[in-house]
Amino acid sequence: MIVAHNKDISKKILKRFRKFTSGSIKSFIWKTARLKKDWETDPVQGYIADFAMADIDNDGKKELIYCTGIDSKKLIKEKKSFIIVEKF
Repeated sequence: MIVAHNKDISKKILKRFRKFTSGSIKSFIWKTARLKKDWETDPVQGYIADFAMADIDNDGKKELIYCTGIDSKKLIKEKKSFIIVEKF
């Protein structure tokens, strides 16, 4: 099982407000009767918006592709987004 894990600093004080400072992708495998973490990407600034596993360079091996979003710390909100590809 592969999941996106975003670190939320808002502590859910307000029902619909979230503020993510970092995110990573984690993989879990079944070990006996529980899930055990198999691997984890390095944390990225902002949040993980979406991810996929696909063979994007036709080499027969799947790569991890994920989209990140970063809010600026300025008064007027500017957002930046990035697409990251990691080979395994």
